Amino acid sequence: MIPYVEQDGQWYTQNPDGTAFLGHPMRNAHVLLDLMGRPRSLRRVIDCGGWIGQWSLMHRHAEQIEAFEPNPDVQPLFQHNTRAHPQIHLHPVALSNQPGHTSLRYESHSGTCHMWASGHADQIEVRTLDSYHFDSVDIIKIDVEGMEVPLLQGAEHTIRANRPWIMIESNETAQRYGRIKSETLHLLHSWGMTRVYKKWPDQIYRFTS
Repeated sequence: MIPYVEQDGQWYTQNPDGTAFLGHPMRNAHVLLDLMGRPRSLRRVIDCGGWIGQWSLMHRHAEQIEAFEPNPDVQPLFQHNTRAHPQIHLHPVALSNQPGHTSLRYESHSGTCHMWASGHADQIEVRTLDSYHFDSVDIIKIDVEGMEVPLLQGAEHTIRANRPWIMIESNETAQRYGRIKSETLHLLHSWGMTRVYKKWPDQIYRFTS
């Protein structure tokens, strides 16, 4: 487990000066709920890239939250921060378009952890989202440091069957895998989804037909 700072009962990773790194759990997360009309209830939401649990906690009114965080360094922080919410389920695996195993490495801070050939953690299980056969999915949030397209490819059945809203952090990190961020837009458009919001670094998609 990486060093952490406790603040208001929550565990946060540390800045270089020892203060709490509060992060930014999808800077525009509130916009998604606004676009949805501030629903009183959500059935199931999926948090891909759960980190220390902040986004999951923002949606704790959902009936079920499936959070995926493969980094063993931050999983204890996620578990501590969400301990009062039994509807939040942590899945300690990475998501892609085929099963297997991967290593993880950091670009800089713990929020930049990503899949790579070698790194600080090895033999991390990789699964497809479709392998979980989730139903009643209202939202999928994706913050996976460049692996957006493989994750979506492995979630095609889940997305087509449930027609959820999708919120994606989309920046230049896909370049490390030889991809460009517009591939995400083209893939979701091909499935009948429309981008309804864009403000760096987040994008929101929904089915409109």
